[in-house]
Amino acid sequence: MLVIEDENVFADLYRIYLESKGHRVVVALDGQQGIDSYLNDAPFDLVITDYRMPKKNGLQVIKEILSMNRDQEIVLATAYNIEKEQLANTSNTSNVKILKKPFDFEDLEELIKTLDKLPA
Repeated sequence: MLVIEDENVFADLYRIYLESKGHRVVVALDGQQGIDSYLNDAPFDLVITDYRMPKKNGLQVIKEILSMNRDQEIVLATAYNIEKEQLANTSNTSNVKILKKPFDFEDLEELIKTLDKLPA
C-alpha cells in the first residue's frame, strides 16, 4: 500500500497499523513524493492519500495516478467536505473511496475489506 500523508505522526500511525495487519506499506510525505513513489514502487493494492498536502493536493494525486492506472484503488482520507462529484474530472471515480477524518483505523480496515482486489 502507498500512504501519502504530510503529517509525520499520522503517516507513522498508518504505517504501524497497516503493517500490523500484514500489509506492505510505502509512505510518502507530500503529493509529489507520492507520485514519485507510485512511479518507482508500483504496483500497489491500494493508495491512501490525504487531501491537503504540499506540492500536490489529494485531488491532483488521484488524477495523476488514475491517468497512469485507471483501475487503481484509492482512498481519499480527508477532514474536508469533498464529494464524489468533485472527482468527476478523474478517469475512474468508481475506484476512489472517501474516508472522512477523524476515523478509527478499524473503519479503514473495514473499507479495505470491501475492495474486491485486496487481500483481507
